[in-house]
Amino acid sequence: MALVEPPIAPSRMRTVWVSVGPGLIAGNRGGNFLGCIDEVLGGFVATDAQGEPVGRYLELSDAKAALGRRSSEALLRRKPRMARLGLTAATGMGVVALGVALAAVALTTFR
Repeated sequence: MALVEPPIAPSRMRTVWVSVGPGLIAGNRGGNFLGCIDEVLGGFVATDAQGEPVGRYLELSDAKAALGRRSSEALLRRKPRMARLGLTAATGMGVVALGVALAAVALTTFR
């Protein structure tokens, strides 16, 4: 039996900001894409992971904070990736076990 660690609250995960091109910064938190921040004349425009605009900000730190807040709310609504993976693995193992059980019944019945 595999143990799955409890999910970490998105607000406690480390956020990584990476410059991916001139004037373009991408955010990542816990392996999840947060969105991008574009440097524009007079400020910064934050866009979330779905491409929806979050807002326009004078300071980069404000754009990062806004995108982080929006992304935290979205991540809380999603099931943790490991929980989905565990459910998928358990379902697959259940199907295999059912197949083996049916094969064993069929072999003992028709002997």
